[in-house]
Amino acid sequence: NNTYAVSNLIRLSKLEQLYSQLQTKTKDTSEERMITLEKCLAGLVRRAFITPMEAEKWANNPLAFVEEMQH
Repeated sequence: NNTYAVSNLIRLSKLEQLYSQLQTKTKDTSEERMITLEKCLAGLVRRAFITPMEAEKWANNPLAFVEEMQH
């Protein structure tokens, strides 16, 4: 379960692994509970709430955002 894995990382103060955990857990599941910021931004662009330029500006990982937009 995503929340258990993430809460465990937080408990162990392994915050540097959080993003990687989110990426791993959201790739193959259609019923996602947690998603990366880049995936959320890509969804907002697809629904025309924001522009790609604005989304890329706010992405923590602009390369991951660009990759997400290609899916």
